[in-house]
Amino acid sequence: MDLRGRFGKATAVVAVVCAAAAAATVLPSSPDSFELPKRLAWAALAAALAAQGFAPSISRKEAATSSAAAALLVGYMLARTAFAGAPFWRVAEPLLAWIQPLCLLLVASLADWRDEDRRCVARAVVAIGVAEALLMVFQRLGLDPLFGGITGGLEYAPARMVGTIGYQNQAAELLGVALFCIPASGIRGKAVRLSVAGILLSAILLASGRGAIVAVPAVAAIGALRPAHLPKSGIVKIAAAAALFFAAVWAVPETRSRAGDLMRPGESAAVQSRILSGRVAASLLRESPLFGHGAGSYAYSYIDRMGAILPEKKDHRLLQSIVWAREAHNDPLQFTAEFGIAGFALVTFLAVLVSKGNPFVLPALFLTICSLFSFSWQTSMAAPLTGLLLGMGRGDGSPTRTIRTTAPRHALTCLSAALAVFSLGLTLALNGPNFNIEEACKVESNGGKAPFLKGRMCFEAAKEAARGENAELAFKLAREAERDYLSPDLLAFVATMHMAGGRAREALAYWGRLERSGILYEEALKQESKAYEALGMRREAAWKESRRFELFGGKFTDKELYRLCVLHLMAGDGVSAEDITRRFRNRCRAKGLGKRWTPEWDNLRGSTLLAIGRPQEAKPYFEEALRRKPELNSARKNLERIQ
Repeated sequence: MDLRGRFGKATAVVAVVCAAAAAATVLPSSPDSFELPKRLAWAALAAALAAQGFAPSISRKEAATSSAAAALLVGYMLARTAFAGAPFWRVAEPLLAWIQPLCLLLVASLADWRDEDRRCVARAVVAIGVAEALLMVFQRLGLDPLFGGITGGLEYAPARMVGTIGYQNQAAELLGVALFCIPASGIRGKAVRLSVAGILLSAILLASGRGAIVAVPAVAAIGALRPAHLPKSGIVKIAAAAALFFAAVWAVPETRSRAGDLMRPGESAAVQSRILSGRVAASLLRESPLFGHGAGSYAYSYIDRMGAILPEKKDHRLLQSIVWAREAHNDPLQFTAEFGIAGFALVTFLAVLVSKGNPFVLPALFLTICSLFSFSWQTSMAAPLTGLLLGMGRGDGSPTRTIRTTAPRHALTCLSAALAVFSLGLTLALNGPNFNIEEACKVESNGGKAPFLKGRMCFEAAKEAARGENAELAFKLAREAERDYLSPDLLAFVATMHMAGGRAREALAYWGRLERSGILYEEALKQESKAYEALGMRREAAWKESRRFELFGGKFTDKELYRLCVLHLMAGDGVSAEDITRRFRNRCRAKGLGKRWTPEWDNLRGSTLLAIGRPQEAKPYFEEALRRKPELNSARKNLERIQ
């Protein structure tokens, strides 16, 4: 079917772009629920455009060259990931995130676009942006008409501005792409263009995304300075616009705070966390600088690599900057770590080819600047959309005669179709039907293979089995999940299963990985202490618990504090135990909390004094413990030792 009719190719693209923008599961349960339906819409569009490539079409050398470069890059990425030998489901999602924009760029480059097609699609993108912006403003005000179940409980106002995208930063990036499509849209009337730009800019500012705050003025300045001879009046206008933008940034408290983070990086936990993520990516790159490690390698190795770069002793300031992140929040660095210098060189070559004379270069530049602070080129909306726009922008857009398809172009079209079909199949697999976890657990428990392979789903099934008190099945499913999926919660779950099964040494290995990474640090220290105690390693148990007390002592219950003192005594450290009991007793007295100082604490206080060689001071405590609780035999035995 030829899409160049009355409802032509541009109309079809507009329809799919609109569907992708609105795609979301019915009443999504979390922001992650928004992503895969969009990827399915983009994959379907790529397959449809690839099918059109087999018809006789316009042959342009520059479009064919960029298509060949995109095909080479995607082929390299697939080969490098396959050569790494990682399980399929471990790399499926990150691989799809990387190749989908490239796949759309490839098939769009091979299609025949005219200037009216580009203007039509650009207008649709701008319209989508305006609709998203208005929805986001309502969401910020707490008037979300679509996803109130998700956004209603968020206290941080910018976080509520998810649009139909799922996260406010990604929604703001879509608005930025729409903003810089205005020059290519052909929208008439200066007042209309300014009004549209004002709506988009207002929502971007209210969303408070760091990348967008930097990218908007940077791209606007680059776009304004593109003419070879800019008059003085133009420079004055640019300066005035920049001043107005920064004044608007300063007027929104949350946006001002985000901008302040960029100006004081040493004081910002968010900026420091990105620096740590960058160090993880750099450590990955150093091991294989030329070809990288393949898609998904960053996320799967993040926990262990974070543990390797951090100091053994961590303080509160460092812990505040440690987060669990499957992306490096710096796309160029993460891409280079996963695909090496060779992959980065191919991307650079493709960018040079595609950007020449392309009317959609500004949206791509905006997204690239944003990607220095986030994972913009791995998102499910702005990234595929920008890839599509870049592919559409190749060629001069003027109608020329239709010629017979050449052999090289036919081969390239076949390759693009194969990649589009692969992308569609991969997306369909990731969008697979929601399975019944209970039924999956039954299949596994009967000795069969559960009807799913995804690691994340295995983990969910493991938790369901644990809730059903089927510890053996829960442990089996959790270990299966480890092959394809890695997260702090999964490691903690497996460690808990090991501990429940009496395998303290194995549990210790898992908690140690989390402790070294700084993720779930408090819980890791607590559970390591228990594992060491179960192994009879009292000194190590006391050290881990005292380290937890040093950092999180304010959260300790009386029972946990009591256990810490006992551990110190069992490890032969009476001095530390005596210090804790003395300070706790003084605090109870000062705050009138006498009920918390139980007979057991009297006995423990006496034991600590006895351990440091002060028996006469210990005696009154044993006597007081027996007076308050005559059946406390341990206090009686301690008193007999003194007498």
